[in-house]
Amino acid sequence: MRTTTIEDMKTRLDTFFQAFNDHDPEAVLALCTEDVVWEDPNLPAPLVGWEAAADLLCSKFTAFPDLHFPKEEIEVYRSLDGKKAAVRWHMVATMTGRLDPPGYEPTGQTGEVTGMCRFEFGEGGLIAHHSTIYDTMSFARRLGLIPGSDSLQSRVLVGLEQAQQVGRAFVRGLRH
Repeated sequence: MRTTTIEDMKTRLDTFFQAFNDHDPEAVLALCTEDVVWEDPNLPAPLVGWEAAADLLCSKFTAFPDLHFPKEEIEVYRSLDGKKAAVRWHMVATMTGRLDPPGYEPTGQTGEVTGMCRFEFGEGGLIAHHSTIYDTMSFARRLGLIPGSDSLQSRVLVGLEQAQQVGRAFVRGLRH
């Protein structure tokens, strides 16, 4: 497999984010391998395959019909071997539909968050692994899903989220 140039990668990832902005799961998944691994901080475990990823995307697009990543706020970084990339992004979304999983009712509030995606590319330059990282607590707070940061409930939730991240890092370390 030839090394993907930064321009090839930027074009592919621009197409990925445009398909996201168009709320087109089929176009997003056309850029992925059939057995794509999809990680999202709101999921208890990674999803595998087009069907599972399509269900997640449809759920997000239903809950957030205006979800978008402003193009001018997307930065692409390619690994030296050309097989991986990281993308820093900014997302804006208004929660007007139910979010499944985990089953949150719409709040009608708009939230913004900055995060990153890590991509691993497989055969033909298709995305084989997609992993998203962002501050889920801040985003949920902006959407009105959890109490303000000064509440006891919020401090407990932050502690649980940090414990979960440490646990995931520990498990990943055991696998490698």
